[in-house]
Amino acid sequence: MSVLTNSLPSVVEKQKDFTIGALAKACGVTVRALRYYEEMGLIRPVKRTSGKYRLYNQRSFKRVSAILALQALNYSLDEILQMLGEDNGNLVIPKSERVVGTQKALKTQQALVKNKLVSLQRFKHDIDQRMNDLAQFCEPCLDNEPESNCCDGCDHRDVHFS
Repeated sequence: MSVLTNSLPSVVEKQKDFTIGALAKACGVTVRALRYYEEMGLIRPVKRTSGKYRLYNQRSFKRVSAILALQALNYSLDEILQMLGEDNGNLVIPKSERVVGTQKALKTQQALVKNKLVSLQRFKHDIDQRMNDLAQFCEPCLDNEPESNCCDGCDHRDVHFS
């Protein structure tokens, strides 16, 4: 499921409520992970059974899927919480507040993505520079004296990662 669509897998569409175990299985995560998400405020059960079991719904599945997609993009759970905001469970929120909340969340996501892109561009530049330095300083040495330990006395050893 894409975070950008509302489509649900057919197995999930057929099910109205999920226990924490069923939600974990549907999302491919552990029950412990879901409990941690709940502790952080990322998800909330929509209700509890008379036996105090947590119950989640399709919206919960979508939210966990969004969390997992953002984690796959290397966002920390704290960053994800900042982007998505705390889960309000099944509270009924007026449409105007939902729109404003969604706009605010999207602006936060946009800023975090922009910052992440800047960091990745810097990292790529550093890698490119190291590759160029290796090509300029180290490859000729290896071509000329492949058996020697020419790096031992080399002034360009800082080019290497290790």
